[in-house]
Amino acid sequence: MVAACGPVGGSAVPASNDQPAAVVTGAAVGDAHLDPCAPTFAHMVPPQEVADFMMRGSSRYNATAEAWNARPSLESWAASENWVGNEGIWVSLPTNGLVSWGSTTSTSKFWTYVVGRVGAVTGTARRLDGPAVSGFSMSGGTPSEGYGPPGFIPAGFLFPADGCWEVTYRVGDGSVTFVVEVLRK
Repeated sequence: MVAACGPVGGSAVPASNDQPAAVVTGAAVGDAHLDPCAPTFAHMVPPQEVADFMMRGSSRYNATAEAWNARPSLESWAASENWVGNEGIWVSLPTNGLVSWGSTTSTSKFWTYVVGRVGAVTGTARRLDGPAVSGFSMSGGTPSEGYGPPGFIPAGFLFPADGCWEVTYRVGDGSVTFVVEVLRK
């Protein structure tokens, strides 16, 4: 289930990469009047190549053969994660919806994967529960500039303030949008 900030409603999020459509049962993403923040809890299952890369670590040589053969099934692994994806862009979100890492001077990064898309990852974010910062965006580069296939890019934002944020990542004409609550230490 995907939940976001705003009034109660329901709409479908298009299916992607053989994923069934996720249904938004909380509020509609993009509505600016909310209290409290309702982060995205999608718990979608990413493509196998994304899970394999994540379970292996950022180095193809991290896991021993025994550890690699003992890895959990894709569904079992994803059950304890909070992935959201659409149109070949996959993002690992905090399991509790709370971004507690980063600061006003250090980027809050998300594990971002691009599968089957060409181009640079760009992103925008807007605060839903307070003053907005105009022109707030980021450029995360391309998969070849990151860690290579399957397209891991540690892309993030330098959130200027704590609060409820709607984030959209784009690659070409594809995009994925989610909501997180930023509350850094």
